[in-house]
Amino acid sequence: MLEISTNVVIATYDSAGRFDWWCGRVQQMLCKSGGKRGSYVRTYLPVPFDKAKAVNYKIHCNFYAKSGADGDYTFKYNVDDSAPYHMESVLGLLDLNLPSDEGVYVPRDQQAGWKFDEALKLITPAADSAPHRKRARSTADDEAGGSSGAKKRALTLTLKRKGGTLGISVDPNNHQITNVVEGGAGDTAGLCVGDFIAEVNGKSTTGGSFGKLLPAAAMAEIRLRLIRVQD
Repeated sequence: MLEISTNVVIATYDSAGRFDWWCGRVQQMLCKSGGKRGSYVRTYLPVPFDKAKAVNYKIHCNFYAKSGADGDYTFKYNVDDSAPYHMESVLGLLDLNLPSDEGVYVPRDQQAGWKFDEALKLITPAADSAPHRKRARSTADDEAGGSSGAKKRALTLTLKRKGGTLGISVDPNNHQITNVVEGGAGDTAGLCVGDFIAEVNGKSTTGGSFGKLLPAAAMAEIRLRLIRVQD
């Protein structure tokens, strides 16, 4: 659900011209009134995340300074930014734990950082197609060489239920596959224990329920975008 104070992850260029993602806390939401020719007006009502993307809301955020590398990130609030951002640039929602005494936040989902790193790699932006941040990445991130992602691979697999089931078990906290039934739909499609499910039919699992994202129809085609960690 998108609402005021929600933390969102936005794909954007940084001040050095590198495509990256930033976490921001929503301060204002704007929706278009009167159809395509209408103007954007401020709204305070919570809206489903997918709906906000579909009708391309605009949001104003205060951003967190991101530190770390290789998916292991921490965040410090706040970095003011007056620019509006379209929801089409938003990769998903990010839940953060309460801050430490030093004001440092860490993601509740420990895999969230590298999930967004991998999601960013699947986007091929045209030149200047995304907003530009007015600041550079953190010194710690630059010294570490950024996110290598050398042992992680993104892939998309398509499957249909067999006997009314996918033949897999999924951890509800981080959407990692914990069991694959031999000969089941997941096994036939090539799913593996340890895979992380990032999207179901184009909808992000971040902040949501894997089961609720599955289509109701028994024979519906299900497209899963996975992050596979390789030794």
